[in-house]
Amino acid sequence: MIDLSRFFRNPFDDRQISDDELRTFTEDHLGRTAAANTGGVFDSLLTNTTAAFNNFFGQVASGELKLVLQMAATEAMNTRWSLFVAYMTNRGEARVEDRAGKPSALYTEFFPRGLNEYHQTKVADSQTLAERVKQLATTNVATLGQDFVDTVTLLVNDYDTARAAQVTSKGQTVDAGTDRRALRDALELQLFDNLLTFAQKHKGDPAAVTNYFNQSLLENPQPAPPPTPQPPAPNP
Repeated sequence: MIDLSRFFRNPFDDRQISDDELRTFTEDHLGRTAAANTGGVFDSLLTNTTAAFNNFFGQVASGELKLVLQMAATEAMNTRWSLFVAYMTNRGEARVEDRAGKPSALYTEFFPRGLNEYHQTKVADSQTLAERVKQLATTNVATLGQDFVDTVTLLVNDYDTARAAQVTSKGQTVDAGTDRRALRDALELQLFDNLLTFAQKHKGDPAAVTNYFNQSLLENPQPAPPPTPQPPAPNP
């Protein structure tokens, strides 16, 4: 039987893995995970891993990978914003009108410039609008209902998370006073968390590991065996 304790050991906590190997492996892992991030299911994982990587190495070295991560994070952010706008300009607006009336003071608080405000808000102003709506929903829960508050809160929080991921993907700098050993430990632990997340998602399908990891990047290449000596050619 397989030793169950092996699943509790962090395989990335290995001093034989050089910093260069860890960098290459993690960059490849980020690229594979971003490619598999359908519907933004790995947004938080990508955010946390990119932050851990940037904290240790300074920034993603590969310009191509950095672009991929930024594009993925931006797409996820835009998707979350679209979901929020679609709800507030349809079912959300209908709820406010039904419970508070139109025109009414509360309706005006939610839509002071009409529905176009939601469609035309710039990214720089989006979080201000979203937070305003969440606060209004919470304050007026007795009028609008707890289900309305819960829906708005979820949509806004999801957008905030995606927005943070988009900002983080631009890279950070290393604090020169921070211990590199601690930063590497944090990255190793994050990679272990990721491994467990994907193992949970793909139970009974070990081949799925290649969707997210290329283990060979952590393994020192083995030297080729010496050529087999050829027998001397017979004398003519």
